[in-house]
Amino acid sequence: MKSGALSVRTFIIPREVVWGRGSVQSLEKTKGKKALIITDKNMAKVGAAEKVEHYLRNSGIETRVFDSVEPEFSIVTIPQIVEQYRDYAPDAIIGLGGGSSIDAAKAFRIFYEQPNLTVQDIFPAAGPPRKAVQPSTKTTFTAIPTTSGTGSEMSFVFVASDPLDNAKRAVGSPFIVPDKAILDPDFTDSMPRSVQIDSGFDALSHAIPAYYSSFRNDFSKAYAIQSIRLAMQYLTAAADGDKEAKEHMHYAASFAGTAFTNSGLGVEHYLGHLYGAKYHMPHGRSCGLALTHAIRFNASVAKQAIMEISSAIGYSGQNADQASDYLVKRILDLKKKLGVPETLKEYGIAEDIFKAELPDMIADFNKNPMLPPLVSNPQKCTVENMEKFWGK
Repeated sequence: MKSGALSVRTFIIPREVVWGRGSVQSLEKTKGKKALIITDKNMAKVGAAEKVEHYLRNSGIETRVFDSVEPEFSIVTIPQIVEQYRDYAPDAIIGLGGGSSIDAAKAFRIFYEQPNLTVQDIFPAAGPPRKAVQPSTKTTFTAIPTTSGTGSEMSFVFVASDPLDNAKRAVGSPFIVPDKAILDPDFTDSMPRSVQIDSGFDALSHAIPAYYSSFRNDFSKAYAIQSIRLAMQYLTAAADGDKEAKEHMHYAASFAGTAFTNSGLGVEHYLGHLYGAKYHMPHGRSCGLALTHAIRFNASVAKQAIMEISSAIGYSGQNADQASDYLVKRILDLKKKLGVPETLKEYGIAEDIFKAELPDMIADFNKNPMLPPLVSNPQKCTVENMEKFWGK
């Protein structure tokens, strides 16, 4: 734990976590009269939304489905959903899908229950939110992830894109965390190989920085290290379609979500959001690209933590530099095995153009010095040393 940190803290997770194949059936125990399922077109197309409706109706609940969540859902979508379903007055909210669908459900719940809030109140262009999110009293919220990477079902944060400046904005509050998370690997069996890989690197990009975060703690480290073990062992087989491996990866993603929610992330997520938005790269891929660079960037100030991570996945030595090299090599080997590019050039991004644009892309370092991924990153992040980030 960071020196000088408070000795009394709260570890936040959903009140109930149901897991295992077929666990979606637990929706039959849902309380309420009306449910709104917030999801995307693909989940409706493959029958996932219909499956959720089936179990809700078995409990006597009326259902409606909003299936127009975008892949990187926008802040302008939030008031649209609220306006469309305010009169329907749901008392059970279900977020079904990847991180965007679950985050959209989180956002809907906030603005539906707290109509006095505006998007600008909690998404200011700079600085802290103008108003705090209050506890929800009218609804229950169940999150059902269908990908294995974001960990949104376990977190008290939601992220939305802002079309005005092509950036992503995050809101965090202990009152955002779902009441219940259902981890049913059946939903992941049809996940395309590319999505399985990208979401797997998203999970790794949560778990590894969470383990060496400045705000790490014994609870977050326990979830993070198990997530790392599972991801390193099962991601390749999961990408090849092995159902047992897919199940392990589904839990690994939730463990990682639990870890970073309670310890913070690192600079790889700050940069991942920046160039992910700018170059329209999948989030897991953009963060995975920055991950090995971030490990090297933090190696000198997170030696013990990186040693522990490396030891957990096979390193048997006692040399901190070798341990860092070992961890980076294992990740690079995994990327090579899965056909995942490691450099900007391999992604079709000219490095000279990227470096020329970098000063503008990291201008938020000066505007928002308290951005969470920067505060919890063990190595101090400045414009000067970040300009050397890719060369390390």
